[in-house]
Amino acid sequence: MKVFVCLNVKKRFSVLIFTLILTSCFQLYAEDSSVLQANVESSYFEQAEAFMMEYTVFEDKTMNRLVLLHKDSNIKKLGKEQIDGLVSGTLFYQTKVQGLSGLVTMIWTNFCEDEGWIFDGTMYTKANISGSGKLSGHIKVSGKYNATVYLDNITIEDNLTAGGTYGVELGDNPRVEIPYQVFYKAKGLPVPSKNN
Repeated sequence: MKVFVCLNVKKRFSVLIFTLILTSCFQLYAEDSSVLQANVESSYFEQAEAFMMEYTVFEDKTMNRLVLLHKDSNIKKLGKEQIDGLVSGTLFYQTKVQGLSGLVTMIWTNFCEDEGWIFDGTMYTKANISGSGKLSGHIKVSGKYNATVYLDNITIEDNLTAGGTYGVELGDNPRVEIPYQVFYKAKGLPVPSKNN
């Protein structure tokens, strides 16, 4: 009988130890999972930001040959033009007066200046005569990346990006918001100070 009780106690003690070990493992797994999730989210944000650094350079390059866009005053930018990509596609540009503001429409259609960077989409800029306003629209990028850039949270002042975030979807990942300062960081420029 003593042997049976002793074995029974040892068995219960073993089950208790096993249960404690399992509980500890589950707690560690839960903590590791939340840390892992945070690391994955941080890593995805960094990937999206790195993409935006490249995107900004190549998107800017798509507009380099537009004549009207580079006129020295907003009034002189009125009109429309279209250019062919060096590799494929077209970029259509139009600026017109709409009420007391100007509306700039840019449409990329399978537009490629550099292998690996194909742009499709529309960007709208609605701004007053001094160049303050808001962007909207989105641009899909294919080739080196499969991504979409959303412009609906970007504001401009004096014709330059001045606030908000770019929405970025890389592949099948969810949209992440990248602060507007990436525009200046990509070009190696200081972020303009805001006059309050």
